[in-house]
Amino acid sequence: MPVAGVLPAGIPTSGHSMTSSPLATTVFTAIVTACLSASPCLAGTADPIVAVNTDLREVKALQALTIAGHIDKFAADKDVVLEGWGRLSSGNGNGGMIRLDTDLPIAQIEVETVPRPDVVAVVGDPGLALSGFRIRLILEPAGIPVGYTLCISTDDPLYGHFRMHDNPKVPCPARP
Repeated sequence: MPVAGVLPAGIPTSGHSMTSSPLATTVFTAIVTACLSASPCLAGTADPIVAVNTDLREVKALQALTIAGHIDKFAADKDVVLEGWGRLSSGNGNGGMIRLDTDLPIAQIEVETVPRPDVVAVVGDPGLALSGFRIRLILEPAGIPVGYTLCISTDDPLYGHFRMHDNPKVPCPARP
């Protein structure tokens, strides 16, 4: 059963980079982790962190990253729902980070870690057993604005920094 967590977006951070990645140099406007209490995190696998970056000047640099992972399902109505997998390691303390570069008015984020035996079978890497995710972006005001940007990448301590496979439904870079 996936573990789910919710935390309001818009929480300012200290301004320190979360990773050693050159793309993680801006202040993230929200950091959300599916592990809201320490006990489940310490007992087993670490869920990925979801970080939201509203400084879209870095989108061009994201386009230069190697593609790994895929957005399998995308829905945008009142909220945005993303389902897919990324180069996110499984195991104690290896949750990694899913980064959303966007100008969407996110009020809250829900994230679930999803087992992906299909990815393990195709890629041949058992470290990707929990590389799946389901993310729901709750928008305030509700509804999708015209011309928004949403770029998705991963940054993992074992696999490194990658961007999601291009999906015509996910507008990265900005729609015209």
